[in-house]
Amino acid sequence: MRRRLPPLAAIAVVAIVAIVAIFAVVGQREPAHDRAQASRPVVEASKSPRRVPGDRPRPRSLLGEVTDPRGSAVVGADVVVMHQDQPAAPVSVGADGQFSVELPSTFTALRFSAPGYLEHRVEAQALPTMPEAFWSQVLQPDPSARVVTVTAAGAPVAGATAFVVAESDGKQRLVGGTLSDEAGRLLLGHGDDVVVAHLAHGAVAVPPTAKTVALPASVEVRVLVVGEDKGPVAGANVVVRPSVDGNGPEAQALRRLWRRTDAAVTDEAGVVVWPSIAGEVFVDVAASGSRPERGVEAKVSGAHTDIVIKLQGREPAVILNK
Repeated sequence: MRRRLPPLAAIAVVAIVAIVAIFAVVGQREPAHDRAQASRPVVEASKSPRRVPGDRPRPRSLLGEVTDPRGSAVVGADVVVMHQDQPAAPVSVGADGQFSVELPSTFTALRFSAPGYLEHRVEAQALPTMPEAFWSQVLQPDPSARVVTVTAAGAPVAGATAFVVAESDGKQRLVGGTLSDEAGRLLLGHGDDVVVAHLAHGAVAVPPTAKTVALPASVEVRVLVVGEDKGPVAGANVVVRPSVDGNGPEAQALRRLWRRTDAAVTDEAGVVVWPSIAGEVFVDVAASGSRPERGVEAKVSGAHTDIVIKLQGREPAVILNK
């Protein structure tokens, strides 16, 4: 005779069977979350764009210097930003041999040139990659260059500027701006048409075979600036610039020079001494408390000329010793 299970034991057995059945069904089902994940397309992790070999970050601006092999500044050298083969406007190297240029993202190279030196090109990839970089460029003398000595009244003239005259779209323009050294020597390219200029001595064209350039002697101009009470005005800014007519290379050279010229400041006696070209000149004066004067006309001649300029507050300045 079979023994019956007690009621509680029978209930327990039924419960265990039910639980096993439930887990079996659940195990055969795929969770909704997993189904959703499986239905999504597989997307690879994004990758950084590959850099093309040679495509390096480029500086946004560049400070630098241009020197010769001895380390002397090549003053007036031209620095040109190139876009493919298209040059931008040249930037001239200053009296300290230094320059500063802004570099667009599309630039491809820098071109360095100066009269009497071999042109040099630096590709963009060769420059430092920081946003504000520094570059030192050495220019080598042109083996075919000629040496010209600049004089005035028989004495060498230091600081005379040589500009190469170039043709562009049927117009003459000036290139470069190399300075003569203490002995008056200039290094010029063979066969170049050159103008040599100095604000105190004028400007002359240099024949292709010339070995010396004779500039006129300068006139020492003594400018005295006085106020309405005719007392001296100390600390006034003064520029004496030549009256230049026409647009030939000589006139262009003189205009370029005086645009670069810094003002001289009058001393406690209200005086500044300025070497100038003989002839008509314009005097620019700026002083605190008076309206700035630009283009006060005067005439200089002989070895020395005195010019007395009276400032009159808001009224135009006058020359007292015409």
